[in-house]
Amino acid sequence: MSFRGGMNEFVRQAARMQRKIEARREELKAEEFEASAGNDRVKAKVNGALELVALQIDSKLIEEEGLEMTQDLVVAAANAALAKARETIDAEIQKVSGGPFYARVLVPAERVRISGPVGWYASSADLRRGFCTRCGATLFSERASLGAIGLSMGTLDDPDRFQPAEHIWVSGMQRWLRLDDSLPRYPEGA
Repeated sequence: MSFRGGMNEFVRQAARMQRKIEARREELKAEEFEASAGNDRVKAKVNGALELVALQIDSKLIEEEGLEMTQDLVVAAANAALAKARETIDAEIQKVSGGPFYARVLVPAERVRISGPVGWYASSADLRRGFCTRCGATLFSERASLGAIGLSMGTLDDPDRFQPAEHIWVSGMQRWLRLDDSLPRYPEGA
């Protein structure tokens, strides 16, 4: 298979896609998502950085329904707004990346030796991603705070050798995907 412009162009396009993903993440931080509870008597607004930025409570709610019910409605509205934000962010990033999930195996960083043509992209202060400079394939991610490298399962010679231990970022899971195992599940990273 040949690629118009050669492998260098392919690598440039892979890096461009990663920049698009990070740019879209930054744009989404400024967007706001609102949800309500209790027939709109409590409204919560969060931003794309998943921060609560506004909370509106009907002035007579505590008097009419009591403090405990009001607290429950605040939690429900905030959680609904956060869920809406996560769904939107996940959908937008999947549009940019073209993929519904990323299977990887975590290995302690000191047990991994990296050689060959590898390009790096710092996607955050704590995470950098490694890719092949010849073909642009995502190879791994390295998270400094974990002291671990996540190897992309699709790049391994024998990916069946490793079994999943948990499911992370299930908040962004495609509706058609069914996890029929009893492994721990986390809405975001573990």
